[in-house]
Amino acid sequence: MVKKFSIGIMLFLCSSPLISQISIVNSMFNAYNINPEALIYANIMNNSGVDQDIYLEATLYNGLNQPVNHVVSNVFSLKKGLNNTAQKGITVKSCDYTSGNDAQYIKTSHQLPSGKFKYCLAVRSTANIEGDDICEEFENESTSFLF
Repeated sequence: MVKKFSIGIMLFLCSSPLISQISIVNSMFNAYNINPEALIYANIMNNSGVDQDIYLEATLYNGLNQPVNHVVSNVFSLKKGLNNTAQKGITVKSCDYTSGNDAQYIKTSHQLPSGKFKYCLAVRSTANIEGDDICEEFENESTSFLF
């Protein structure tokens, strides 16, 4: 009985570091509203028990898996619990577009052209706490003919 209890406690202790303390619940990516700020909008859960200083990195890739746009936020404080980055007034530290046609189209029209894309968002901690990342693949159909 004591042996089973000890094994159970050991399994619990070994598995607890695998639970991310900061996790992305969902992104708020919108193919028809592409701007640097919108690329870092997400709902993020902070289960660490204390406020954390973090920053976000978002990258948009084209169908050939080549980066089209890369955005990095300034460091901000992530409060305990659920955080909506769209409501926090987070500012962009850097935004880089490549020189390709997709990037130029996004930069001027603020929406995606037709084609396949991948959007990735990563949470980075300044205190070496494990963050989180997500990637979403999708195919966009341009609706510019409707305007």
